[in-house]
Amino acid sequence: MNCSSFIFSFHSCTEETEVLEPEFAPNLISGSEAYVKDEPDIDGVEKQKKETGETAEKSYSCSQCTKSFAEAQVLKRHMRVHTGDKPCRCSQCPKSFANSQILQRHMRVHTGEKPFSCNKCAKSFSQSAHLKRHLKVHTKPYNCSQCTKGFSISSDLQTHMRLHTGEKPYSCSYCTKSFFKSQTLQLHMRVHTGEKPYSCTYCAKAFALKGTLKLHLSFHTGEKPFNCSHCAKSFASSQNLRYHMRVHTDEKPFSCTYCTRSFAQKGNLNAHLRSHTGEKPFTCSHCTKSYGKKTSMQRHSRVHTSEKPHVCSTCSKSFRDFEQLQTHIKVHPIVKPYSCTYCEKSFGQKGHLKIHLRVHTGEKPYSCSHCSKLFTYSEKLRAHMRIHTGET
Repeated sequence: MNCSSFIFSFHSCTEETEVLEPEFAPNLISGSEAYVKDEPDIDGVEKQKKETGETAEKSYSCSQCTKSFAEAQVLKRHMRVHTGDKPCRCSQCPKSFANSQILQRHMRVHTGEKPFSCNKCAKSFSQSAHLKRHLKVHTKPYNCSQCTKGFSISSDLQTHMRLHTGEKPYSCSYCTKSFFKSQTLQLHMRVHTGEKPYSCTYCAKAFALKGTLKLHLSFHTGEKPFNCSHCAKSFASSQNLRYHMRVHTDEKPFSCTYCTRSFAQKGNLNAHLRSHTGEKPFTCSHCTKSYGKKTSMQRHSRVHTSEKPHVCSTCSKSFRDFEQLQTHIKVHPIVKPYSCTYCEKSFGQKGHLKIHLRVHTGEKPYSCSHCSKLFTYSEKLRAHMRIHTGET
């Protein structure tokens, strides 16, 4: 957006509504020099007058609240708080605002302008308030006495300390679970209330968490922007990529306290622990049966609903369980569209062909983090790692 079109967007605020005051007009034409300080607002002007000793009679009183103002125009602007009037319209989107200063800040969403720069790093921001909040990242005056972490605000330190003390002050009123943070408790409560505020725009599904909706949307769009550097797989979220990387590194950070088993994912550990404790928290809503795993309960529920979500891509038959589908697929001739250019072998999946090609190319993408050895397959790397870890 050029300068003239940017100014034009403010001209939609007419005298009847509001014209951009000359005090702010240089901000639109003088570039970064105009952003030495934040845009003044009504409260800012009043504060400036107090600091300079200026006094003015406030003869214009609001009929809706106790505030009063020295100028009729300022009162007129203030009344929009009560009336909800937003006469200043953005020329780039349907949004409108109560005054030209807010519109000016909003226009940076479209122009990408970020005039407030951090003097500690290369980051810049569209609003001075965002810069002030960011600056606390560099200072971190609140330090943990148990570890090396520092925090920008004291409340974050208090929350962090609970990791050391084990304190979980926020308890669920429906079950025995408790949490470090109130926000985590609020999210957990949706398990009991069934609240799912995040709805999919492609289908009828709704979700309790915004992140779960975002992940679900990728099934519709097919977008998988996070690529594995070791194999051909890609993922819809960075978290899923991190989990997948443990396949290559053989990292299993979650250990069972009852036996010697360890797991790559915390959810798998939690499911395993129930085999020791006998806990079955997932109850069928149609009968009294309960299960240790959510997937087991969902699979059982299909007995009542007759749902068959697993569909054969060859003949369109559907099945209640994935295992039933796998058994059925064997009825159809195996199609292997991906052929090797070096030999006569062919494969059903492109990823399998890519792995096979290493036999011919000699590629060894899996490297040991302890020594310089390289391996063609992740399984070979995992077996080798036991030499260093002493695992049998």
